[in-house]
Amino acid sequence: SSRVANPLLSSSAIVLNNVSTLPSAYPSLLESYLQQGGKLWVILGSRTDIQFFNSAMSRLLPATLMRKQTSDKGSVKWHVAKVENRHRVFEIFSPAHLSQFRSISFSGRILCQPKEGTQALASFDDGQPLLLETTIAKGSSWLYCSSVHIDWSDFPFNPLFVPFVQQI
Repeated sequence: SSRVANPLLSSSAIVLNNVSTLPSAYPSLLESYLQQGGKLWVILGSRTDIQFFNSAMSRLLPATLMRKQTSDKGSVKWHVAKVENRHRVFEIFSPAHLSQFRSISFSGRILCQPKEGTQALASFDDGQPLLLETTIAKGSSWLYCSSVHIDWSDFPFNPLFVPFVQQI
């Protein structure tokens, strides 16, 4: 049998932004991509199928997804309380800019249980993780436990958003 080349290998990074599921071949293609040094960034959101990610994508994620949590018409908001400022994602930001991360409001998120060996790079004010990273073979897998869409966060309106995304 002939092996099909992995079309993902030419990508410098792959972003899955608020996807519900993926075609059945993709988890194994993504795993191969990570094993060869790729970078995967999974951004969760309102369309995320938790069951799919915990089964088909489990080996590729730095956490187990628990459940969606949203505020009732803005009654509950979360903010960023902690960032790992020495990590390369945040090292470009001055102390003044780092403090601005605390002003970002979230009205939705997916509660996640980090796996062993995972680094929490940013956390909410109640200690729940926002941004997680883990190494898989030669690659890295990142999990953003909220959305970058305005339905769950005002982060896209913040001047820190674009340089943050560029750093990932």
